[in-house]
Amino acid sequence: MILLLSRGSAHRRASHERRLATEGPDPLLDAPELLERLLTVRSMLVPSEALFFYVVVRHALRKAGVDDRELADYLSALLLDFGQRDRAWRIDWHDDQSAWSVVVTGQLRRLPEDQEDRVDDLPLHPWIPTLKYNVVEIAPSVVTGREFSLSRPWMHLRLTDS
Repeated sequence: MILLLSRGSAHRRASHERRLATEGPDPLLDAPELLERLLTVRSMLVPSEALFFYVVVRHALRKAGVDDRELADYLSALLLDFGQRDRAWRIDWHDDQSAWSVVVTGQLRRLPEDQEDRVDDLPLHPWIPTLKYNVVEIAPSVVTGREFSLSRPWMHLRLTDS
């Protein structure tokens, strides 16, 4: 946490260490720049999952006007536990005649930075065209799917006079 906030400055690091010693961790955990740094960290310095979830949840709650550290701790632990279990990933597609849906269930993991280029040649398209700092993969354990015919009979009806 102190290393992220310090951004390589020995002066800032000493200042944050003094603040931690006198005020405890809460002011540093609540610092807006910590959330920003956690969301954009691109170095060998990788924060723990527990710290990441706590800071994200804590800042989201504070933004919503809820200043409850115990609730943030509980919710972040819940999210951390949820994130370590099997995951379902849904893929949907359609055209004018049919649609299909595939659900992939398996273990999700974040790729280390030196493996992120593995997805560069895949036909993947983000929903929102922004930089992506976390690349994940899923190791499938179950794959299910279904296809739907989109016959749309109302498009083929002809009105007749009776």
